[in-house]
Amino acid sequence: MSSYTEAIDLLYTEKTFILESTFQFPTWAHSIPERHLGLIKSLVLYLPVYEIENSRYAEYWQSTLKALQRMTHLERCRVIAGETYKTDKFATIVESLKALQSKTVFEVDFVNHYCENESTRVYYLHKKLVVNELECLV
Repeated sequence: MSSYTEAIDLLYTEKTFILESTFQFPTWAHSIPERHLGLIKSLVLYLPVYEIENSRYAEYWQSTLKALQRMTHLERCRVIAGETYKTDKFATIVESLKALQSKTVFEVDFVNHYCENESTRVYYLHKKLVVNELECLV
């Protein structure tokens, strides 16, 4: 086994990848060889409010779900979603993750933020849900 092969496997299995969903993540996942994508065990996706409010949100989110299904060794995925008043979209996020029927544990954090000043943004947890193939806990 070459040094490259050993190193690349470690890169994908031992790191947590942090990406902005819903456009950045599917594009990134598409650019990675299937074998390497399948090695990833830990992922954090940030879903800003402006994406949730985007008229193409459903299309973007479906691309995200397809990419998640390709991640065969994914053990934990944390989705951080910016709070909005359209709670139906949050229900869609949780239900669609539950429908993947994977062994991945999905943590969904709904956060609010406020600005202390122009350079500082503070986030606080509004609601946390844990979703896996068996249950959805609030």
